[in-house]
Amino acid sequence: MLSQEKGFTDFVGHLCRQEQKALSMSLWNVPDRETKEFMMLFYQNLLSGKMSKIQAFRNAALKQKDVVKQRYGEAYPHYWAAFVFLGEPG
Repeated sequence: MLSQEKGFTDFVGHLCRQEQKALSMSLWNVPDRETKEFMMLFYQNLLSGKMSKIQAFRNAALKQKDVVKQRYGEAYPHYWAAFVFLGEPG
């Protein structure tokens, strides 16, 4: 576990040195179908020009939660809550 934590902090440190303003990632493996849906919702929101990055991300998460609930009968967090946003919210 320690090597994974070090790898993550090294990765984040590298992004900071490269002046990356934002990063989205998942904390665990999510099936491809749900990952694709989430990312499509996020980028559709972002490209609409009506939302900040963090608003687009949150909106995508809430919509994906609804999709999961409709598909599986429950809003299982495994399918939508793994995604996190780090960085500048604008």
